[in-house]
Amino acid sequence: MSYRTSSHRVRGLLGGAASGLPARTAPITLFVAGLITPAFAQQAPSRGADEDNRGALTEVVVTGSRISRNTFTTPNPVTVVGGEEMEKLGLTNVGDAVAQLPQNSAFVTAANIGLGNFNIGAQLANLRGLNPFFGTRTLTLVDGRRFVPSTNGGAVDLNLIPSNMVARIETVTGGASAAYGTDAVAGVVNVILDTRLEGFKGQLDPGATFKGDGKNWHAAAAYGSGFEGDRGHFTVGAEYARDDGIGDCTVVRSWCAESWNVFTNPAPGANGVPNFIVGPNSRAPNETPTGVFPFLQPFAPGLANTQFNASGTAVVPFNPGAYLTTPLNFTFIGPVQGGDSQLSPFAIVTIRPPVTHYEALAHVDFDVTPGLRTFAEFSYGKRDSNNRQYSLGPTLAQIHPDNAYLPPAVAAQINDIVPGVVPGFAFFNSDTNNFVRQRNDSVNETWRAVTGLKGKISDRWRWDAYYQYGENQQSQRLANLSVNGRVYNFMGWALDAVRDPVSGNIVCRATLPGPAFNPLAAGCVPLNLFGGDEVDPNAIAYVFRTLPEDFIYQQNVVAANITGSLFDGFGAGPIGLAAGVEYRHDSGNVTHLLSTTPWYNDFALSYGLDFKGKIKVVEGYAEMNLPLLKDVPFARLLELDGAVRQSRNTSDDAITGISQSRNITTWKISGIYEPLEWLRVRATRSKDIRAAGFRELFYKAALNIGGPFGSVVNPWHNNVSEATQVQGGGNINLTPEDATTTTAGLVFQLHGAAEGLQLSADWYEVRIEDAIMMPGRRRMSFSRSPLSLLRSGSRAANSNSR
Repeated sequence: MSYRTSSHRVRGLLGGAASGLPARTAPITLFVAGLITPAFAQQAPSRGADEDNRGALTEVVVTGSRISRNTFTTPNPVTVVGGEEMEKLGLTNVGDAVAQLPQNSAFVTAANIGLGNFNIGAQLANLRGLNPFFGTRTLTLVDGRRFVPSTNGGAVDLNLIPSNMVARIETVTGGASAAYGTDAVAGVVNVILDTRLEGFKGQLDPGATFKGDGKNWHAAAAYGSGFEGDRGHFTVGAEYARDDGIGDCTVVRSWCAESWNVFTNPAPGANGVPNFIVGPNSRAPNETPTGVFPFLQPFAPGLANTQFNASGTAVVPFNPGAYLTTPLNFTFIGPVQGGDSQLSPFAIVTIRPPVTHYEALAHVDFDVTPGLRTFAEFSYGKRDSNNRQYSLGPTLAQIHPDNAYLPPAVAAQINDIVPGVVPGFAFFNSDTNNFVRQRNDSVNETWRAVTGLKGKISDRWRWDAYYQYGENQQSQRLANLSVNGRVYNFMGWALDAVRDPVSGNIVCRATLPGPAFNPLAAGCVPLNLFGGDEVDPNAIAYVFRTLPEDFIYQQNVVAANITGSLFDGFGAGPIGLAAGVEYRHDSGNVTHLLSTTPWYNDFALSYGLDFKGKIKVVEGYAEMNLPLLKDVPFARLLELDGAVRQSRNTSDDAITGISQSRNITTWKISGIYEPLEWLRVRATRSKDIRAAGFRELFYKAALNIGGPFGSVVNPWHNNVSEATQVQGGGNINLTPEDATTTTAGLVFQLHGAAEGLQLSADWYEVRIEDAIMMPGRRRMSFSRSPLSLLRSGSRAANSNSR
């Protein structure tokens, strides 16, 4: 769930285009600023990323095409956000700028992580909302080159690109795999850096919400200059940003205190109310900080719906709430929303977690000869964030009548299963968040270095070649997570506290000789959750431990490209051609400190087992632009554009030793027709692919039977939660997704008083066959239009079938 808070930064967004760009432009997003965050800047003029080091304007390579043009004309919808617009709006983060675009669905940002445990504080591009949770269908580039992934799902954290070094951000919606490769099913976000900066610029931005919380600071500086008679140029910059986050929802925002929740009807329609109901002031029957005996008590019916008093000496009635009592008897299916404890996840989890990130970038280029330029670039970024989580306490733990902490009057209400032979037990739940708070700490560091050459073969032809190395290191620590065997399951060792018949001390039953003895319980510290006043911190430390995960990802890329014109064409313009080859070698390793965490497989939640592997890609592409008509009656412009890419992907699982290779062909054909000065028609048809990512190929997970990850609510069986067998994990046999994208649109170029303003409308359809999803594999199709109409269907398929 995401929340919007009032802030000193007011942002506006209008569809259209800004004036001052070339006559024929793709639709440009025009930002209109309201109240701007105070900024203190001294900025020298920049010549822009599209000027060479002598100031002469060069041809522009727009992200929608690999072919150089002298305008922004492309057949695909391209949205351009300039660095100056970002500064005027106080957008101090590349991710914030991309999040403003209607084409992007900002599902993963610092403001909507909620109860999640992954990618905390990250900003991930998600064009058209097509990203799977552990993957991406949006390709993120920097200066047209891939950026090392920041997640094991292949996505790039936009936090790690310094915003003060950005000349513009180009966003292409529509399939672009033929031009740029895998992951570009939904489109491409290309961040163009300002490597031609002259002089110094600095920026300082403080901010806060109107509530006085959510304080944030941003500082950035950059400097650029020529050298050696302007044959060379260097640019350096650094950025620091800190967001203190926004605290507990029920404390800082009154609307959270209403505790709305979802309840399920055990007999839909029979009692005159629907299957689901959403209601305020909801209460949960299963958890309180003093401990509760829930309604299900086969051997202690007198304790049902009672809870301990604060001192733990007696039980008092527990009110589960209006929706859970006669005559409705609804089933609670949402997250815990209070009960008499008035605690809920939203009273504990932050609305917006604190995030700190800083980046640095240096770029230098030098003209070796008039037709040959060399360049080198280095960047570093780090994101440090944390999110307070709802701690999972014991649920349906078995409390026996000889429990040393149990008051005698309460113990007397627990009946024997077999009188005098087999003692009974009572089911017990507790909300432990008053004693321990679960917290996820995430640190992400990225290094990237690239060096290469650019040159001219002739006035018609240009080329470039580069080598790039990138490395990402990510550390996640989910602290204060309960270990099932110690507290969470039916026979939690720490909760099963008895008197040692020899010493008389209170100990864990599993440490004493007898049928309950378990050598794994050595070191157990008994835990008293009856009343909550006598909780031993040593017992809390024994029960709640830290779940670790470390991820290292390395990427090597070697690529070469050539672009130019074959000949002058047929009177409408030269025939353009772009071609290139690329080799990419990715390797990743995910570890969980298994040797020092012997209880790892018994955590209430799991990051899975260790996994590692390699992905190698060899590919080549070619794109041709064919102008057919220009400045003739009813055809001011008519041109076609086509592209094809051939790839070979090889995946090697370093754990199992299994290797798979795939040959993949993608293509695109598009056209632009401008019958009138004020009207342009464009259309594109493409065949795109997304190869399975690192996590989807190699992730190792245990078999889940029952519990939160191995059960399903069955609406055809009175909404009973039924245990199922779910085999999680990746699958090296996955074939690539096959996506077909069709886009058609109109561009209106206004004149007169509205000179330079453009309006556009595009219809598109994306059909994805054999879509890769976790944990299974489905056959799906999506169809969407600018009016956000959605038609979808799916047919389940076996995740191991391919």
